Amino acid sequence: MEGRILLFAGRIDPAIEQLQQTLKIEPSFSLAEYDLGKAHLQKGMINEEIGELQESANLRFRISERDAAVAYASAKAGKTGEARSVLRRYLEQSKRSYVSWYGIAFIYSGLGDKDQALACLEKAFQQHSVRLRDLKVEPFLQSLHPDPRFSQLLRRLGLET
Repeated sequence: MEGRILLFAGRIDPAIEQLQQTLKIEPSFSLAEYDLGKAHLQKGMINEEIGELQESANLRFRISERDAAVAYASAKAGKTGEARSVLRRYLEQSKRSYVSWYGIAFIYSGLGDKDQALACLEKAFQQHSVRLRDLKVEPFLQSLHPDPRFSQLLRRLGLET
């Protein structure tokens, strides 16, 4: 999908334009809705992002990572109680079944807890999470880029030399 490629390349305005075009053609394309929320975050449009991410989380089927993305957006909008509520739910679920540690890292990142976000990414690495393929370009994790532990993880994944 061209919009996603533009988003991950950091070309935010063209990504928004392309994703909006995609949604005109296929309004129920939840991945485009999700990426549009990410693009709006990059532009600092927090309220728009929450709505789009919530919409993508509710379309057709539940994807826990998208719920984590909504929690990230809530944290960035100052609604930390909502974000912490989702976080508690996932941490409780992790005692019984699979959770996306990659997604949980979003919530910690949104809350500004880099240590916990990196610990979650380490758990995702131990789970061999396929989602780590996007680690270097994931907008929700950009605040972690300056941390040397982030660079070390990228090297271990073969995403950086």
